[in-house]
Amino acid sequence: MKTLHISTEENKNARVVLSNVKTSAISVILLNKTQEDTRTERFHRGTIQKEFTPNSIQTSDPEVDFDNIGKIIPKCSRGYQLPNESTISGNFQVYLTTLFPSGEEKEKTLFRKKKANTNDTFPIKMGKRLPVQETLQKYVFHNQYLLSHDDGVKFQFLYDIAKELHEKQEVATVGAGAKGTNPLIFSEGGAPSRAFLYGEIHENTYRLRLLLTRQELKTPEKPIEKPIEKPIE
Repeated sequence: MKTLHISTEENKNARVVLSNVKTSAISVILLNKTQEDTRTERFHRGTIQKEFTPNSIQTSDPEVDFDNIGKIIPKCSRGYQLPNESTISGNFQVYLTTLFPSGEEKEKTLFRKKKANTNDTFPIKMGKRLPVQETLQKYVFHNQYLLSHDDGVKFQFLYDIAKELHEKQEVATVGAGAKGTNPLIFSEGGAPSRAFLYGEIHENTYRLRLLLTRQELKTPEKPIEKPIEKPIE
């Protein structure tokens, strides 16, 4: 169970529960040509040092490693291999690369695992407000959580936030750090995300969502139109 330590502009704070939004997943069944159920398995292919050609079969008589080839692999561990090398590499560094919309490299920084910051001693803070319609058209949201209460005091705390956002048709930016501008990290080494609070109310009930995004939609700059050069007559 995830916990969010959040504070309002009036310095009211509380630790509330974060839960995943339930969705109805579509059940997909893979069938073969005879309409039988199929499943995905990992098999050991082995390593053949020599090619199977008519000439090699006559001269060297290569054999298949029946002890390993064809066996089902139940569990796998990820390994990293340098190009044109057969051994697993362990001494490497991971970099984060940011690209411009054109595909050119904008920034390259060394990846470092960051600590989770959503349930620290200092709460995350609500920041500026943005219109709902403008925000939904400006960002791509990859995940969302529902904020919920476990007692009456927290119910009123979350209801008041949802009511204000609902009546003004706004979302509130949410951030960590002293100024409340840092992205949120929900697990150790997790990817940082920008967050917005979106609230709805119906009579005495509320729904408060935490929308997460890592991508902002921007209109590409118009290319500079060069004047058409007329040939000299």
